[in-house]
Amino acid sequence: MRQLLQNNGYNLSIEANIVFINPEFTLYQAPLNKHFIFPTQVKSYIQKLNAVQISNSDECSHLASKLVSLHIKKSPYTHLPEYKFEQLKKGVNCRFCYSFSISVRGQVCTCGSCGYEESVETAVVRAIKELMLLFPDLKVTNSVVMEWCRIVNCRKRISRILTRNFKAVGNSRWTFYK
Repeated sequence: MRQLLQNNGYNLSIEANIVFINPEFTLYQAPLNKHFIFPTQVKSYIQKLNAVQISNSDECSHLASKLVSLHIKKSPYTHLPEYKFEQLKKGVNCRFCYSFSISVRGQVCTCGSCGYEESVETAVVRAIKELMLLFPDLKVTNSVVMEWCRIVNCRKRISRILTRNFKAVGNSRWTFYK
């Protein structure tokens, strides 16, 4: 921020703080000379910031409009690796330990690694949402879901899960889900 301001001709002092917002977080033996703001201090710190008087000079409004004009909506640093549907390991993984050693017995999926249990429908819906996130342009069909999940071998069961949890587009052979 300091560099950005200097590059645009502003020489302002900046005070940096590290703000911890998780109420369950505790930092033991925190150094007193560091600028840490802990969850219990956030509310009072915001009140302190709101109480600071800022002049409404032309320089401040010029700086504000300059910062707004420099805003970048999409980060240039989000470089995702290339991947294809065929390359990825398929199957439903455990919600708790992420293992792929899932077995189905009736309406329940059980993890062979940690023993975590969840309903088949919940596990399949979670896997479908993951598929939609990874491949936003892919048409989610019954066949694609069967190949992606690999734990349910019944086409009717997959179809029921898709119909209950997603919106069907099209009909008969060309049906896909959103």
